[in-house]
Amino acid sequence: NRGIANSLATKLGEIGINTQIESRPPAEASRLIILNGLNSIEGSNRVNDFIRINREAFEATRGCASHILEDGGVLITVQDTGGAFGLDGSAGERSWLAGLTSLAKTAAIEWPAAAVKALDVECASKTIEQIAETIFQELAYGGPEQEVGLRTDGTRLTIDENESTPGEVELSVSDDDVLVVSGGARGVTASCLDALAGNAHPRFVILGRTKLEAEPEDIRNVTTEADLKKSLLTKSKKDGIAISPKELNRSVNAILGAREANANMDKLREKGCEVLYLPIDICDATSVKSAVDQARQKFGRITGVVHAAGVIEDKRIHQKTTESFDRVFNTKVLGLVNLLDAVQTDEISILVCFSSVAARFGNAGQVDYAMANEVLNKVLQSEKTRRGSRCLVKSIAWGPWEGGMVRPELRAYFEERNISLIPLDYGADAFVKELRESIGSDVEVVIGAPIIVQQNTPSSFA
Repeated sequence: NRGIANSLATKLGEIGINTQIESRPPAEASRLIILNGLNSIEGSNRVNDFIRINREAFEATRGCASHILEDGGVLITVQDTGGAFGLDGSAGERSWLAGLTSLAKTAAIEWPAAAVKALDVECASKTIEQIAETIFQELAYGGPEQEVGLRTDGTRLTIDENESTPGEVELSVSDDDVLVVSGGARGVTASCLDALAGNAHPRFVILGRTKLEAEPEDIRNVTTEADLKKSLLTKSKKDGIAISPKELNRSVNAILGAREANANMDKLREKGCEVLYLPIDICDATSVKSAVDQARQKFGRITGVVHAAGVIEDKRIHQKTTESFDRVFNTKVLGLVNLLDAVQTDEISILVCFSSVAARFGNAGQVDYAMANEVLNKVLQSEKTRRGSRCLVKSIAWGPWEGGMVRPELRAYFEERNISLIPLDYGADAFVKELRESIGSDVEVVIGAPIIVQQNTPSSFA
């Protein structure tokens, strides 16, 4: 978008703001306008190109992050997802650009001294000059709102949240359904599936990272983490094999993870559900397609997808590596790409993503996680439009869970700010309630811990 950049630079220069157009901004830059979210993409790999733009925007921001963190500055992200941040479901493939908004929101939290704004400019049939003028007018004369959508008809949109109550229609899942679930063998997703199995008995195809290998016989009755470490260490010494603390921890975690996964799937079977578990890399398209083909051969047509797989590697923007960004971002985003591709011949009637409140508000240290989940949110808005009355589509932006991916230091952070963690039972029940919503209901919902109103006893005066 060098044409837009040149035109915008000229306009900014006319009011005394000197600009420099770079494919990669210098580290000393303190005022950054990212325009790659306006790029037109052609060819057969458009989705991958849109995904790449998210990474490029992150890398450009990271390059200046240390400088802006110390001295303050400006960050403006600009994208074209229809001028409404994809909320109206009209963005189509451009909804894969949505991570730029959460990049800005996270930067605003991490850089309290900086001015940050996310713009969604509907380009449509506008000329380069008109697009540049639209951006210029908002930067020069717009209000303080952090998210601003600019439509071709001159409408200026800002974003707000509304409280909603789940509807009480018939559960959208039945005993005839075949649900492909990513990341469903452990943690909070397993709790959600367990709650669902208490209301219906679908067939579950669970795709996970945990390998369910048979345990050595001599540790099958060893239950605690400490005793497992002791047993494995004793065995390695006996066999003359050196094992590092890191390797020991990895082995113990693998054993405990496999036990948890097996126990959770046994619960589903006890409730009358058939379960097929397939260990795969959700980011590998071939593996995902092969797994879904295998599931189809065993159970028949796939009727629903629940994409819950995710990893977190928290670091501030200026500390985050591209490799770490890719691991976090791709698990969510490429995972969704691969799942949608794998079931494209199935008429699915349920499509659910586990997103995060970080996508809606940003979160310090989670720029990649926030960006990835915002992509999920907006892609599902487009999927709702595309699939219409055939499919219930939900992107659930969860708050932090009790027993979820919350480290002790993050738990302390939440407690300091009086942010309650979602109890497992409450969250699992909320998941089932979302599956009782009618087709056409809100796609994006934010779910946090229940609000407990305390009844104070009035003081008595003698």
